[in-house]
Amino acid sequence: MDYPPSVKDPFVNRFCFVVQNMRDEITNLLRSVIHQAGDKRLRQSNIVSIMILYRIKESMNSIMLLITKGFERDAAVLLLTVIELSLDLKYISLDHLRAKEWIRHNVQHKKPWSVGKLFEELFVNEKERQAAKNIYTNFSMVKHGNPLGGTASFPLGLDDGWLTVRQDHPSDNVLATYLFCLGTECYEAVKAAVKDFSESGFDTSKSEVAIEKLDTELQAINRKHVKYMVLEYFEKIKARTKSLVFEDETPNRDDTERTDKEDSAD
Repeated sequence: MDYPPSVKDPFVNRFCFVVQNMRDEITNLLRSVIHQAGDKRLRQSNIVSIMILYRIKESMNSIMLLITKGFERDAAVLLLTVIELSLDLKYISLDHLRAKEWIRHNVQHKKPWSVGKLFEELFVNEKERQAAKNIYTNFSMVKHGNPLGGTASFPLGLDDGWLTVRQDHPSDNVLATYLFCLGTECYEAVKAAVKDFSESGFDTSKSEVAIEKLDTELQAINRKHVKYMVLEYFEKIKARTKSLVFEDETPNRDDTERTDKEDSAD
């Protein structure tokens, strides 16, 4: 069997580096809490937080492996799992007594709480809630092989009865965006777990500082990636129309000097 080559895109590599460090920080947090548990009793919500973080940590490794090999659809399936786990953890962190319901759940065909309920409870701002729902829906279409997802869900798509193929598959921009989403979900999950652990008397200060620093790095890379994608989009428009006037600049994924200056100017 011929395996695809590893993705060499610099944005994918940068995101991978930060996301791996975030995964390592989950390990540091878990080690710290378990070490401190010798002098403190774990409450049920702490146990659930540990279980969910371990599962997220496991999925993060698999997602990064899939993405670096260009398997964006399979990565999306696991990414949906991380999103659902993160939602559960955030919901429990708001009321530690909900952990009992999570632990005692005994229905095979559904989770303790519907995703719709979690969105309503966790996202007060309507625009943020709708944005989170849209992200979840897109990944869900991929996971369940929904034909409406087109080439996001399948190697081939249908357009007015014709088979279509996405020319840029695997898309480096899509792969990088998936890693950004993974890092964001990891950050949210760690924040929720830190809240739960600290309320139980555990010292999580080092993890709090570390995860905030890593999120800052993640957001900085994402800003550069978004700027690159905008430039790339207009370059494609320029190439197609030949009539629009743009600055003579071709975006370069390896050239971050310009975006660094723009960031500092902001």
